[in-house]
Amino acid sequence: MNIWWVSLGIGIAGGIGTLCRFGMSELGERIWGKSFPLATLLINLIGSFLFGLVYAYGLRGNLSVEMKAVILTGFLGGFTTFSSFAFHNQQMLAQQQWTLFAANLLVQNVIGIIAVWLGIRLVDLAMPALPPLQQ
Repeated sequence: MNIWWVSLGIGIAGGIGTLCRFGMSELGERIWGKSFPLATLLINLIGSFLFGLVYAYGLRGNLSVEMKAVILTGFLGGFTTFSSFAFHNQQMLAQQQWTLFAANLLVQNVIGIIAVWLGIRLVDLAMPALPPLQQ
């Protein structure tokens, strides 16, 4: 299949995944409130589960490489990037790459949180006239 068609499919599927994530987040906040991100947790767990299903199904020759890209990278990439993170960690565990697994877990979580904080601080510093961002 042509790379342009696959790219278009990934883009469309990513948009659909993003809309699904947004809809589930909004619904979850209405049902459970905002005190704990239960909707996000469920989205990440569902996305990880679906990633495992599609990946295993594809390994058995039931999906083309292009269709796996559309579903895994497109839809699930839009629905949640956590599914890719969880998959890569599972692969490292399966291959007994303990150091890489621990490093990936630590770096992506700790440095990711720090990166979010730095982004917020940068805006706070660049726009001091505005009150600090609080959730």
